[in-house]
Amino acid sequence: MDITPLMLARIQFAANITFHILFPAISIALGWVLLYFKLRHNHQVHDAGATA
Repeated sequence: MDITPLMLARIQFAANITFHILFPAISIALGWVLLYFKLRHNHQVHDAGATA
């Protein structure tokens, strides 16, 4: 099977679309994870100060 320029263009387009879908989703999820850890840290810091 010969790989035509059209097939190469389709492979490139598929890879491009895959990255454009994955990276924003990962970035949004990472933002929520960082918010969770920040709130968890702030909660632990305030609790430790109340018991000291």
